[in-house]
Amino acid sequence: YGTQTLFKYDINTSMEIHKARILPNTEIPAEAHGVKIWEYIMVIDGVFSLILDNEIYEIGKGEAIRFLANREHIYANRTNKDVLIYYIVYYGA
Repeated sequence: YGTQTLFKYDINTSMEIHKARILPNTEIPAEAHGVKIWEYIMVIDGVFSLILDNEIYEIGKGEAIRFLANREHIYANRTNKDVLIYYIVYYGA
């Protein structure tokens, strides 16, 4: 697993942007963020799984998902190939 910050948090845009590679058969748990924080995830390669409230959302290459990140969530790769994603953390207005 590796994350690269493309744009650090910017007070003018209230967001930060990252690129992440998730290795095969890996789960990365994340704690709940603040009340108004949204995450936007775009899949560049592979099949990404988001586990949220015990539900699994599978997002393929070229697809995207957004969710209110005020609860625990898990980034997962349930396949045998690397997954590459870009994700935006938006801190709300």
